[in-house]
Amino acid sequence: MRRIMLVVLAVSAACVIAAPSLQISKPPVVPFESWSGPEGDPHSVQGQWFQDISSGAEEFGTHEFYDNLSGSGGGFAIHRSISSIVAQTYTNSGGDLVRFDMSITVRNDTPGGGTGWADGANSHNESLSTQTMYSGTLYDTRVAVEFAFEPVSLGNWLDAGGEGGSPYFDVEIPLIAVEPDKLGWYCWSPQNEPGIQPYGAYIVPVYDFGDIPQGEQVSRIISFEIGYPLSPDHPLSVLLESGSDLLFNRSSSLKISNWGAELKNDYGFAYPYEDPQIPGMSSNVSVFHNVPEPSGLLLFAAAVFMKRITKM
Repeated sequence: MRRIMLVVLAVSAACVIAAPSLQISKPPVVPFESWSGPEGDPHSVQGQWFQDISSGAEEFGTHEFYDNLSGSGGGFAIHRSISSIVAQTYTNSGGDLVRFDMSITVRNDTPGGGTGWADGANSHNESLSTQTMYSGTLYDTRVAVEFAFEPVSLGNWLDAGGEGGSPYFDVEIPLIAVEPDKLGWYCWSPQNEPGIQPYGAYIVPVYDFGDIPQGEQVSRIISFEIGYPLSPDHPLSVLLESGSDLLFNRSSSLKISNWGAELKNDYGFAYPYEDPQIPGMSSNVSVFHNVPEPSGLLLFAAAVFMKRITKM
């Protein structure tokens, strides 16, 4: 039986400034030609793409919600606007850890405070520099868990030849997402020549969190299986039992910036795990959403206009 719990709660009135939420369609994301999306939108003009696992329908998110700190575009809720706690762990007969349930919470405390957030980048050679943030309901909220994989989609990819390999195999301990709702598109070979579609697929597990009005939050319990049993003293076992917040998504990460991220403590530092050689390391989840319909239509019109310009 599918184990899902959605909880909507009011957020304290003190938590009215955090985030920010930034537009991730084109513009303002650059360059226009990035070969970072699926066949229907190869340059990801619309934003971040998803595929529903049940229906196969494709959809996109135009904005990304972050958990920056105060002074970096965040505010009173700071890094707790995206948070987690391991609710339950499971062991085998030998006492080794084999599975855990994680409660993930997204708090909508838009708008963010100030404009001091870091520019975003990702492994597909895209970047974002903007001083404009969104304030309002997070519509169609989706959480991409970049530290885990979904076995059916990855298996299908490998059965089809596994062209380009998969970056997820670089992780030390594979984590399997149980029953995700959607898969997020991820491209992992931006070094291809211009005009050649890079290797990519709908392959990153994504969970639906619904609409989240301002001043409210949604929590959902999500299960993960561990690729092989871990002893109680293994560093990941210790981390999972620590009661710490293990999720983060700072604005230096643009969209699904890296797949094969790791669970780590969110200590509340501004950009805790930056690496000058690998963009977007201060993120192991990404939170996407849409905006009210009129704004969405304007975004689409702008994207079409930019596409026409490139053909002139």
